[in-house]
Amino acid sequence: MAAASTLTITAPQANVRAGPGLSYQVFTAVPQGAIFPVLASQSGWHQSRLEDGREGWVATSAVRVDQGSRALNTAPTVAMVPLQPDGTSWAVVIGINTYQRPESLALSYAVNDARSVAAALERLGFTSERLFLLLDAQATRQGIESVLYDRLRAAGVNDRLFVFFAGHGETMALPHGDTEGFLLPHDTNPRNLFTTAISMSDMRCVAWIMGWATWPP
Repeated sequence: MAAASTLTITAPQANVRAGPGLSYQVFTAVPQGAIFPVLASQSGWHQSRLEDGREGWVATSAVRVDQGSRALNTAPTVAMVPLQPDGTSWAVVIGINTYQRPESLALSYAVNDARSVAAALERLGFTSERLFLLLDAQATRQGIESVLYDRLRAAGVNDRLFVFFAGHGETMALPHGDTEGFLLPHDTNPRNLFTTAISMSDMRCVAWIMGWATWPP
């Protein structure tokens, strides 16, 4: 019997849709590190079965597919590994339950999740001066970018950065066949992601600016 394939969520958060395409309704979101069985694959999407038994589709750009059986675990595991022994820890923790625009569905647990993560990081030794917690209306695009591009400028190339985002995300198909993932801040216009959301390319640019990655990011 052939070994089952599994998918691991590699994006900060991945939308699970009712069908293989952006036109299908999002019925939940799953966190980075979650692992699920692959049931089917179609045109840049993978169908999977969630922990509660529901089946849905996730974009290929948000996952890594592994061949062969492995233990399934929907809870992500975070390992804090310093880049250098003398590195300093920084964290940006974001939780958004409510959005400015009525077409963005409210979430129930994102803020609580963010608070829990921030508390856990403090217990791991992250200091309050280097742990930035943004909740709901604080987590606008300007607010998030102010932390990423201004507050983090004090970080050194040997430091480590932990980013946690609990909120809506979206994946958009690009004209040349690729896709781009987006984190949706509190004030996002879902119809204009490129100018109101934060793309995965933006996040890679932050790493390049900080000296943690080479160009192109």
